[in-house]
Amino acid sequence: MGYVVETANIYRKLILVSKELYNLPLDEDLLHNVFKYKLFKKTEFLCMAGDIPDYLYFIYSGLIRFFYIDYEGNEHIKDFFFEDQFASSYASFLYRLPSPYYIEALEDTHILQINYNNYISNIENNKYWAEI
Repeated sequence: MGYVVETANIYRKLILVSKELYNLPLDEDLLHNVFKYKLFKKTEFLCMAGDIPDYLYFIYSGLIRFFYIDYEGNEHIKDFFFEDQFASSYASFLYRLPSPYYIEALEDTHILQINYNNYISNIENNKYWAEI
């Protein structure tokens, strides 16, 4: 039997992590409006190198890796992101530039994602959002 996730639990966890780690008071109704649940299957890409990232991710469960491929075709892992972390090719996301990194799920990964427009709108309306 597969792993079943209650999306309500994911939103509650985002609120808890945001308060504990970032001192970010998030409104649950707002979260439901701007963060959307998505499951990335093992080996699925969240972003390809050269793409402009559209989302910032909160990892509820799972594991993702950031890596790049050099000019000789060698793969180099930059970082891993785990449960309760925010992840994105952040500079590329924020400044709307092509990402130098591939972002791949190493196992089935349950996330909440916020798109660029919602993220920027919330930063403009609430200084706490810049802490994420």
